[in-house]
Amino acid sequence: MSILFSPREYTYEEVSRWCWLRAIEWGRWPLFIAQPIAPILFIFFPWWKIVIAVVVLDWLWTLIRYKYISIILADLGCLIVYLKWPLSVGVGIYFLVMGNYLLSAFSVFWPIITLILQFITPPMQIGKIQELLLNKVEVMLGK
Repeated sequence: MSILFSPREYTYEEVSRWCWLRAIEWGRWPLFIAQPIAPILFIFFPWWKIVIAVVVLDWLWTLIRYKYISIILADLGCLIVYLKWPLSVGVGIYFLVMGNYLLSAFSVFWPIITLILQFITPPMQIGKIQELLLNKVEVMLGK
């Protein structure tokens, strides 16, 4: 299994912290991944449809977030989200040039809007997800 995060290179405390951070992201995976993706979709679809779709996906995610855990997706997700600000600002500039000031502001502030949207989705058990991730890491290590 090839992943970017190699738990053999870190202490147990560092691996536990990595799992805790990935658990926070995994619990709201659709909202988390939507940070760099949604601004691009604003170009092609009405913004309100994207917002509704992301919230619905986050609600549906609650049905599987404890049943399916992927170390690889969790690891890659945090890398993909590094693009959230460049993409949000880039799409915001595009809408600004096109004269659509509302979508420009909405695109630029989308990463912050996703933080607000998490308050209308069900709560999550970060510790439970962290434990599931730690179990997956232990299986990888052969423990």
